[in-house]
Amino acid sequence: MSENETTSRRGYLKYAAAGIVVVAGAGAGAYYYSQSTKPTEKKVTLQVATVGGTRFEFPQKNVLDGFRAMYPNIDIEYTLADWGGTVDRVTTELSAGSGAFDVVFIDWIVLQSYIAAGYLKELDPYITDSIPDYKTDYPSNCRTLYTGVDDGKTYALPFDANAMMTYYRKDVFEEVGISAPEDISTWDKALATAKKLYEYNEDYKTGFCMKKPWWAYQQFTTQLFGRGGEVYDDNFVPQVNSTMGIDSMNFLMELYKYAPPEVLTWEDAEIGEAVNAGQIVLLPANWGGAAVTDPKYNKYADKMGLEKTPKGPGGLTKWIVEAGYGGEMGGAGYAIPKSAKNPDEAWLYLQYMQDLKSYPDDKTAKYLEGGGQPIRMSVLQDPEWQKMYPLLAGLAENLPMAQYKWIMIPEYPELAVVMSDEIHAAILGDKTVETAMNDMAEAISTIFEKSGRYQ
Repeated sequence: MSENETTSRRGYLKYAAAGIVVVAGAGAGAYYYSQSTKPTEKKVTLQVATVGGTRFEFPQKNVLDGFRAMYPNIDIEYTLADWGGTVDRVTTELSAGSGAFDVVFIDWIVLQSYIAAGYLKELDPYITDSIPDYKTDYPSNCRTLYTGVDDGKTYALPFDANAMMTYYRKDVFEEVGISAPEDISTWDKALATAKKLYEYNEDYKTGFCMKKPWWAYQQFTTQLFGRGGEVYDDNFVPQVNSTMGIDSMNFLMELYKYAPPEVLTWEDAEIGEAVNAGQIVLLPANWGGAAVTDPKYNKYADKMGLEKTPKGPGGLTKWIVEAGYGGEMGGAGYAIPKSAKNPDEAWLYLQYMQDLKSYPDDKTAKYLEGGGQPIRMSVLQDPEWQKMYPLLAGLAENLPMAQYKWIMIPEYPELAVVMSDEIHAAILGDKTVETAMNDMAEAISTIFEKSGRYQ
């Protein structure tokens, strides 16, 4: 497994076919735990399912010696795979009630289906007892994303921060005479900047991930929500073929003119490689990640600037956190299955792993060295950590305003597929924009009708 591995989500869709609904879904203080979370005296081996490589496996293993010193009676065994493979395995074991895992990796895409199926323990009692700054150090949108839509209870601990942000090559901007952040502060300015870069030198391209299905729709919804639009209204009537939807698609097609055609096949790994190759100098709405900001993966890392995603012309709506900003929130969490054999010890593991602190702190340093993307604002906003890991500054600025609300419905994965299909059809010229948006709306209606939204 490479350090800069690709993490695929293709496997999620098979669950819909199988009848399993797949859903979108101040530093820490000392260790506090109530009587219910005291570790057992007997020898325990925790089974942890997580994504291998940087960002998840490596940060946790980097600080594992400290956990073992604190709890010598608890051993850890990891089951590792790529992103999609991990979700596949976790879903299989949870649906079987096998008790194979004590701690499981959670992508918000599947969280609501797990909650509906009764697979996960509620974590609020643990959090209340042992993370006293949970409501102050974890962004509210991140906390909400890992709660049940119907009951508001927490079923996964937000662990990994990610959000869309803007990257750019500072040296190229200086060469061309472009000022940041001013010239990329709005989407109209970002489009003009992409054009100026390309006209100055055709090798100075703009890039973004547009692979189907999990990346293409995100570029469209970033435009749509930034304009004050919505995918569907309060009655689940599709709005993608509205004037705002059509304008959003037309804008995305204009931006595509200054990108390599192969962006339609790119996800995170490919865009990281393109930046490292000098092919991309502006990424106006890209997921945060070490592939762009870490010199181990990008030879231009010291020349990269980070800013907010560009602002759209729309006002504040119920779907977004801040007016004009439609970039999506990502990241991941961890949960404890109801079938876990060692739930209290599993919580001790999660409690230890999330307890990261402001600079200087040896444990946090090791966690960050492994490529971890902490969710605690006290770490993300720490100026010393930011000097060492510039990605943290980008996350600190973009995470609190990232949108997430429209994806917290069971139909989300199906919507992503049909939306991305129509987006590609429009960009490739297989359909007019109007036809693609009308077909997208019809497909969304069919999905909602099948799920009983119109009864």
